[in-house]
Amino acid sequence: EGWAIELDVQLEHGGNNLVSFPLQVENNSLDNIFGTEGPVYKVTSDRGIAAQLVNGQWVGSGADSGIDPYKAYWVTIPEGGSSQAHTISIVGSSIEGDTYELHPEVPNSSQGINFISYDGLEPVQAGCLLQGVNQLDFIIGDGSAIIWCDPEGITNSEGGLFYCPEGVEWLGNTNSLIKPGTGYIVKHRHQTSNLFQWPQVSNADCAGTYSDVNWTLPENHHNMNLMAIKDYLLSQVPSTLPQRRTPRRRR
Repeated sequence: EGWAIELDVQLEHGGNNLVSFPLQVENNSLDNIFGTEGPVYKVTSDRGIAAQLVNGQWVGSGADSGIDPYKAYWVTIPEGGSSQAHTISIVGSSIEGDTYELHPEVPNSSQGINFISYDGLEPVQAGCLLQGVNQLDFIIGDGSAIIWCDPEGITNSEGGLFYCPEGVEWLGNTNSLIKPGTGYIVKHRHQTSNLFQWPQVSNADCAGTYSDVNWTLPENHHNMNLMAIKDYLLSQVPSTLPQRRTPRRRR
């Protein structure tokens, strides 16, 4: 009850860390969450939200709005030295079970990209959590990526089609976890509701709807668009999983 939950958010490396702060806190200002003496010096999210620490003061649009528990953020700390890892502790109340209002996809545009948190209080295997979820096309965490298996085929930028094995709903990193404190960049899927709720499940609810692919994200993925990341990932998929087909051109 009240402000009883404590969460440690891990910035695991120097540079950009994709994280979230999925608790309703009493004071959500950047001064309170990050302090004014570092090591965090930059915070960015979607929809132009950005803030930077300048001479001990947070400036920018993100400085005015504070931290939103439903959003994900790129949080930046210096690379090298003693700042290779950093922990931010917050205390607040749970948002578990709340509804996220996603920016809907608009075909042939960059619309539909959303930076969101995961509202659960415990890590869950992606294959357990995502079974039956059909509103998201793509999910990126810090170091992980998961692609929805469209029954009509996963398309890359060159028009190639990748088909998942029967019954498989998602392709993703081996042993991917969806966990509180990690941020997620998700793409809303066209013609589905943009009102989204994370399923409330446990690892005991697993089913065989997820296929492990030992792929890795490019090091500079925070500077790449989603289609470029998707192409990079699909280029690593073994030829046996999923079956790769390229449509024949009509003469």
